[in-house]
Formats: sequence, C-alpha cells, structure tokens
Amino acid sequence: MSVSQPYPQTYPQQGAPAPAPGYAPQPGYPPQGQMPGQGPGPMPGQMPGGQMPGQFQGQPPVQPPRTPTMAGAAERPNLLHALASESTKLWTTRSTLWLLICATLSMPVVDFAISSHYAGLDQVLRSQFTTDSSISALTALLLYVPLGVMVITTEYSSGMIRNIFTACPRRARVLTAKTLMLFVGTLVTTTLLSALSLFVSHAMLPGNFGEPVANSDVLTTAFRCGIYLTLATMFSYGLGAILKRSAPAILIMMAAIFVPFVVAVVTGAAPGSLGEKLMDYSLISGLLSQFNPQDAPATGPSATGILIYLAIAAAAAIGGAYALVLTRDT
Repeated sequence: MSVSQPYPQTYPQQGAPAPAPGYAPQPGYPPQGQMPGQGPGPMPGQMPGGQMPGQFQGQPPVQPPRTPTMAGAAERPNLLHALASESTKLWTTRSTLWLLICATLSMPVVDFAISSHYAGLDQVLRSQFTTDSSISALTALLLYVPLGVMVITTEYSSGMIRNIFTACPRRARVLTAKTLMLFVGTLVTTTLLSALSLFVSHAMLPGNFGEPVANSDVLTTAFRCGIYLTLATMFSYGLGAILKRSAPAILIMMAAIFVPFVVAVVTGAAPGSLGEKLMDYSLISGLLSQFNPQDAPATGPSATGILIYLAIAAAAAIGGAYALVLTRDT
C-alpha cells in the first residue's frame, strides 16, 4: 500500500520582495495594475511611489476639478418668474382665454349694433354716444366678472393649485403675481376697448361724420370705465379665492349686479325710500355714472365716490383671500 506524498511546500527566499496583495496573475495576462505592453515600473508622468510631479511625500493625491452642479448654478426663482408663469396660464387656460376674447369683442360689437339701430332717430339721441356705449360696458362687465372668478377657481377645481404651491411654497408670491397679472391685463384691455368703442360708436352715428371727437372727454370716460371694470374684476377675483368655487362666486357677483337695480325698479325709487338707496349704490348705476358723471344720483355717491367704494370692497376681498390662502390647506 503506497502512502500519498504531501504537496511540496515552497517558501519565499530570503531577501525576495513580498508578493503584492491581490489576485495572482493568470498565465498569458500581465500582472494586476499593469497595462499590456507596459513593463514594470511607474506609469508615465508618475514618480516612484505613486506620486505626481510637484507633490510632496505624504500629501493626498490631487483630485480633478469638480464642475458646478445644476442646482448651484440655477437662478433662484423670484416674482418675475411667478409673473411669467401666471401669464402663461392665463393665455393657455381655455375658459379664461375664451372669456377674455368674448369680453374683448363684446364692446365694439354691441356699439356697432346700437349705433346702426339709431339711424332713424333724431339728432339729440344720435349725439349721446357716451350713454350708448355704457350698454356695451355693461355687457363687458358680465364677462369680466366671471373672468376674475375663474382665474383662481379653475386651479382649485382641477387640483393644479397643489402643484403650484409645491413648486413655489411661498404662497404670498404666487397670489401677488396672479393679482398683479390680472389687474394690469384687465386695466389695459378695458381702457383700450372703452376708448375704441367710444370712437367707433361716435363715427357710426349718422350725422356725426366729419365732426371732431372731444379727445379729452373720450379718454377720461374710457379711463373711468376701465378703472370701474378692473375693480369689479378684482372684487370677483378675491371672492373666488375665498370661496374656491366658480358657481357660488359668480352667483353672488351677478346678484350684486342685478338684484339692487331690479328691486329699486320694482319697488319704485321714491325719494327717501329703500329703492332709491339701492338704485344710488347699485353697480349698474355706478357704471352708467362713469360715462356721464353729471348724471350721478343727487343723493348718492358721485362717479368718483363709486370708484372709491368699489376699490375698498376689492381690497377687502383680496385681503381676505391672502389671509385664507396663507393659513388654510389647499
């Protein structure tokens, strides 16, 4: 019976370098850390010991320069970015866009219809082009009020307001941008359209061709009408931000426009009666007084006083909207 011999053990020779840690090289492959065709020794451009030229012994290896990340290089959002976002939403939301288009076209179209109807009337009625244009302004009021409501309520109904507040946690900035964009856009469009409707109505009336238009009166009337429509729109905007629902806010605004006027007409506007007070302070009478300030009610506020009262109401509604938006959940 043969006894198996143990494997022969080899010991490193005295003075031989210890093998480097790692896997043993396979037959036909270069040692670890060495490129094919490269002999033993340091790499090109590297000093013995793994140091780079100009580097002292014990100094940490040189790290390559880091490029700045996108988060550090990006510009921090501000109010201008919020204004640009609100402008984009105003022109891309179908409901608000169509309301703005209809409100823009309503004033000259209604003026054209009224002016052509007055062709058979006498010269006195033909010259009352400012009074006739107040009817087109009333039509625009019925369109700008829902516009102010739906600018904010559509975001609540669709749930987009959550994404907006997530992207921009500063809610006051979002509401400020929305308020400024709506105020400036409404003021510019209503003032320009009021001036355009006044000029168009005056030019279409028979007997007025060739007569110069009193530019100062027309511009003053157009500016008053623009301010009135803008304040009414901002009041409806604040009410919509408080209620967060389109239907209740629009219903309340339409009731505020028509109910006092209708009740005053039905009950009779006798001196000192409730009907007279409702007629003096109704939104319709306030709008008509902007075209003819001398026709303002004797017992009620003047045309400028109506604007002041409406500005106070709009500021109160928007202030309440700020208080609720900053404190409640979406």
